[in-house]
Amino acid sequence: MEQGKISVKQFTVLVLMYTWGSSVLIIPSTLATFAKSNAWISSLIGLGIGLLFCILYMKLSTIYPDKTFVEMNRIVLGKWGGNILSLLFLFPVFLMTVANLREIGDFFTTQVMIETPIHAIHLLTLVAAIYCIRAGLEVIGRTCEIFFPWTALFLIILILFLVPEMKIENLSPSFAKGIGPIIGAAYTYISIPYSQLVIFLMVMPYVNNVSKARKSFFISVTIGGLGITLITVMCLGVLGHDFTSRNIYPTYVLGKMINIGGFIERVEVLVAISWVFTTFFKFLVNIYALLLGISQILKINDITLFVYPLGFLLMVYSMVNYPHIVYFMEFTFEIWTLYSLTFFFMLPLFVYVVAAVKMKISSSVRIK
Repeated sequence: MEQGKISVKQFTVLVLMYTWGSSVLIIPSTLATFAKSNAWISSLIGLGIGLLFCILYMKLSTIYPDKTFVEMNRIVLGKWGGNILSLLFLFPVFLMTVANLREIGDFFTTQVMIETPIHAIHLLTLVAAIYCIRAGLEVIGRTCEIFFPWTALFLIILILFLVPEMKIENLSPSFAKGIGPIIGAAYTYISIPYSQLVIFLMVMPYVNNVSKARKSFFISVTIGGLGITLITVMCLGVLGHDFTSRNIYPTYVLGKMINIGGFIERVEVLVAISWVFTTFFKFLVNIYALLLGISQILKINDITLFVYPLGFLLMVYSMVNYPHIVYFMEFTFEIWTLYSLTFFFMLPLFVYVVAAVKMKISSSVRIK
């Protein structure tokens, strides 16, 4: 099993990068499609609900601070029941990992390297990911710590340069259709990224100070959520809700609009770099959790044993499961929300309730 430990700081930046991964580029479009100019309100509501999810995950971590979610399942429900529940949990994690790979491929082949086959992008991404996974969690944490400042800097530059282009009237709330569209947008938003943060129950035991990691987890998710809200505000204020909803990657379009004195312009490459960094680290964390979960179910000490077979499966399923970008977007925003709420919220909630009941019964028996 994993022998390395990461620091609280490394854990914090991993959570931040994971929260931003994929969300920064595609979430503003989704929110604007449902909520129009109220998208920023939906973003804040989604953040509030997402923090409630985080409370559940950290409550579980408090009960079993040195156990991963897969190990918790075995303790709470026994060997067979726990393993079945863990497999139910790992299957959507696999789908999520495949989706991350597909996102990277679709972005490059539709926006940056149009004539490049998507298989080539997937292969290069997998080679880099496999190298990082084989190096271990400690190396992943240190690498993330190096890339995070640049990612944050590029996003800050994007926001600062576009402030003069903002039109405040584009942010005016409109309740002509009631609060239904606002809640509908928030409902979709909580599945990406907030429900997915359950994955850090697989990482938490390998932080050198778990109690501090729990506090930093909330701080990271809050900062990450506010960052997504700020990007959504910029998209609405500069592009308007109609243009934002009609573009899959409105944040990338924002980068194309920067022009300062004819000297600083077309800095969308900074947006692309930031997004690739965040999505790649999200991809890494998902692969790591998947490999660790499989190894713990099978009781195999070396988590890298399955890294090449898993890489092959990811390569194949990225093309089979999501044959084109239209299907991918439909699955992500129409089906995935129900999937993630079932396996990433209801399932941990079930484990937490059973664990709490067992602990209460155990404590009452001791008192007698």
